[in-house]
Amino acid sequence: MAPAWWLSLALLTAPVSGLDHFRADASGSVGDTDTGALTNGKHYYASNERDLHLFADDVVDRGGLIVAVAADPGYILAAWADADALILVDLDPAITDLHRIYAAFFRAADDIDGFLELWSADGIARARELIVSAGEAHGDADTLLAIYDEARPAIARRFADLDRRMAAGDQPWLLSDAALYTRVAEMVRSGRVYAFRGDLTRAGIVGDLGRWLDDAELDVSLLYLSNAEQYFMYKQDFRDNMLAVPLADESLVLRTLPGRPAGFEYIVQDGADFRSSSPRPAPSSGRRPSTSAPTVRAEPRPAAPSSTSPASSSASTRTRARGSGATPRRERRRSSQPPPPPQPRPSTASPSTPPERSSPSASTPSTASSAPGSSASTPTPPPPCRSSPARRERSRPGVPSTRSLGGSMSRGIRPI
Repeated sequence: MAPAWWLSLALLTAPVSGLDHFRADASGSVGDTDTGALTNGKHYYASNERDLHLFADDVVDRGGLIVAVAADPGYILAAWADADALILVDLDPAITDLHRIYAAFFRAADDIDGFLELWSADGIARARELIVSAGEAHGDADTLLAIYDEARPAIARRFADLDRRMAAGDQPWLLSDAALYTRVAEMVRSGRVYAFRGDLTRAGIVGDLGRWLDDAELDVSLLYLSNAEQYFMYKQDFRDNMLAVPLADESLVLRTLPGRPAGFEYIVQDGADFRSSSPRPAPSSGRRPSTSAPTVRAEPRPAAPSSTSPASSSASTRTRARGSGATPRRERRRSSQPPPPPQPRPSTASPSTPPERSSPSASTPSTASSAPGSSASTPTPPPPCRSSPARRERSRPGVPSTRSLGGSMSRGIRPI
């Protein structure tokens, strides 16, 4: 198999302003030679995130440099963003080899139909010719052909499914819009796509990439993590790797987490919040909110004061319905001014009867009772937004800009 830096060299066909310094550093790297066991013991040749269109509004025409994990989502996001360059990282060496196949096909196919044909049964003969040519330099054509034969049916189904879903939501995407396809094909042909074998949780290529980008004065506008965070602990190597990535001032971190009962939650977070230090120890997993995190349920009801910090009280939380078709939007905006005191409930209880608590959690402060005749009262946050019956939303202190775009459960993610 070719070294992990194959694509850094294979795609460098033309100089691009701002990338020369990075190219010089990256060309000598072999990536991470040990990335441990495969996730779930399998190759994810085709992503199973079926609602990437939920990211489109946040991504469109952002430009800049994208760092992405996984197989196909990076190309889809780069097309929407009109990215200047794309850096792909995956711990599975078969996926980095798959990116070589993608590169060969993007170079050879002048349009969407030609590209899709190479993944179809009708285009197998032509595809194999291109793959053999791509493997000649490293003597690993047989390896690439085996990956293509195994991956092709899943990738063909993936593209067909995405096309149906994008069309249902009237969302142009990489393989439906000629202009978007040209953006990515030209990136590949001009040497602005790089792929590396890398592990987010180990010291190695991810940290190196961050340092090389910083030395080259290149900032990352989009960091796409997929659902990788559900498989590891937030340990120091991961934190160091993420802090090494030079995120632009207006950057976004995109991630997914499994929803319930099925599907994924699509989450957008401001890069500045992702990088910000937390006053508490890092959570054991990106998907495990602490027990002190307040819960917003489907139906509005009076809520006890949350443990959310003042910084997050001005947050705007946006949700969208998951799935194809229209994506209705609901917003909840919290004023920076304290909300008015809650109105007392009609009750026949005597004044000495202690008020009911809205939550039994010991970690959530209860509403302070006022003595008879006293005007003092602890402000209560406004009632939660109305959402679908299946939705719950958990926020985290200190992460005001984490927004869930859809799915059956949305979770706030702590900064690194």
